[in-house]
Amino acid sequence: MRRLLGVMSLGPALALVPPPQVVVRRGVHSMLPPHLAEAQELIKTGEARLVDVREVNEWTSAHFKSAQLVPLSELQRGKCPPELMEDQTRRLYLHCAGGVRVHPAKAIFGSLGFDDVVALGESMAELYEQRFDELADRE
Repeated sequence: MRRLLGVMSLGPALALVPPPQVVVRRGVHSMLPPHLAEAQELIKTGEARLVDVREVNEWTSAHFKSAQLVPLSELQRGKCPPELMEDQTRRLYLHCAGGVRVHPAKAIFGSLGFDDVVALGESMAELYEQRFDELADRE
C-alpha cells in the first residue's frame, strides 16, 4: 500500500502520531484519534467535505472515495470549483500525500472566504492505515 501511495517509509514519523483511542459515535466503534473520528462523522453526514489538494496524477493513482480533488497548483492560480464556492460556511478537511501541502492550501481557502478549514497533518498513508476512508476504485 505504501508503494501505491508513493510513500517509501513512514519510519520515525509514526512515533509522532498519538495512539488511537476507541471512540463510540452513534453506536459505531472507531480506532481513530478523536479529531479524525469527528472529521469522519462530519464528512459522512455531509456537514463537512474532504478535499484532496494533491495533483491530478497523484489522484488518478489513488484517492479516497469521499474526497474531492482541488489541486494546490490550481488553488495557487486562483481556481476553485464552483460547487465549493457555493457553500463557504461548510467545514473543509484538507489532506495531501504527506501533510505538507495542506497548509498553503488552508491559507488560500481562507483568503477565498472559507470560514472553517482544517488541515489534516496525517499523510494519506497514515489516514488509510487508520481506516479514515476507503480508496476509490481506479478510474
